[in-house]
Amino acid sequence: MKAIVVVLLVFQSLVSWSQETPKTGALAEPKPIIYFADCGVAEFPGGHKALMQFLADNIKYPSCLGDVSYSSRVYVKFIVTETGKVVAPEIVRGAVDCPECDAEVLRVIKLMPDWIPAQFQGKPVNSYFNLPVRFCILHG
Repeated sequence: MKAIVVVLLVFQSLVSWSQETPKTGALAEPKPIIYFADCGVAEFPGGHKALMQFLADNIKYPSCLGDVSYSSRVYVKFIVTETGKVVAPEIVRGAVDCPECDAEVLRVIKLMPDWIPAQFQGKPVNSYFNLPVRFCILHG
């Protein structure tokens, strides 16, 4: 009997983690945000290569880094709505000793064009997208 209760609790936990309603006013209507879509994740127009080019073209290295060698990553999470809008970006893990890098990533995320939304059961849905952005300056 205990095993059945544990299995049911684990199953209930998995179901409740699969969707989330945003806590902020990021979306006009509160709709679930899908973590795992059945037809793939949201996609930047032009694919991964175009996303990397967009980041390279738009990110400006903060002047506080100066002429020192520096390497760090900023992990940002945002929602791609069912209409492809990028909303509610937030830093999940920031750059080491460079809050300006975190701010720059948020600035560039807000410049992004509309994405191709994720699909669930053949329909576009709101979904989270996690993106690591690397800052690397090598002198020497």
